[in-house]
Amino acid sequence: MNELDALLKPDGSYSTIPMDGYGLLNVSAGVARGPWDLGFYVRNVTDEEYWIGGTNTGGGKYIPGVMWGEPRTWELSLSYHVK
Repeated sequence: MNELDALLKPDGSYSTIPMDGYGLLNVSAGVARGPWDLGFYVRNVTDEEYWIGGTNTGGGKYIPGVMWGEPRTWELSLSYHVK
């Protein structure tokens, strides 16, 4: 188990939150025909929930919070190359 040193306590010290390790799977595929390119991309294929950081969301009070990573996203691109 890893630790995320990201939570600032009111006294100025930091706290840690236990955090499990994780892995992300990203895939892409594409094809080119003449001046045309077609690409398909998927990020976070398994839709893994993961933290990218932490914060104190309570202002003067110690209320810990986390920032979540991006969920599964996909992209389709079409390009035409002018010579």
